[in-house]
Amino acid sequence: MSIESLISRDLLRTTSDATLSDVATTMISMASGSVLVFDAQKLVGVITLRDIVRAALAEPDITQVPVKKYMTSQPWVVSPGWSVKDIAARMINHNIEHVPVVQDGEVVGILSSFDLVAYLALQGQGEAGAPKGH
Repeated sequence: MSIESLISRDLLRTTSDATLSDVATTMISMASGSVLVFDAQKLVGVITLRDIVRAALAEPDITQVPVKKYMTSQPWVVSPGWSVKDIAARMINHNIEHVPVVQDGEVVGILSSFDLVAYLALQGQGEAGAPKGH
């Protein structure tokens, strides 16, 4: 099965110069675990709540720290045609929680480990589909 139906298409975006505190506020208000980082129209990174927690433990004041200091640069990406099994295996092997989905060079969505777990749980119950966007 491909990941097409699991992809969240509601993308949160920021720039690498945004502050961690601003991005954290956005994540909390939008109930999202990650934000995609762009330079113009090019994906340059992903910042997650886990990254922000790590920064908050290391930095005296995250209101002055730019996203680029803690984001994952050049993130691993997938296409909509990838199988759930292949993506899950790579996410586990590389400790990745959020994966941008790219089609024809454009970011079209994001897939989280929560999305995969929800899908697998629903499959075990014999239900189709899965919640999106976490």
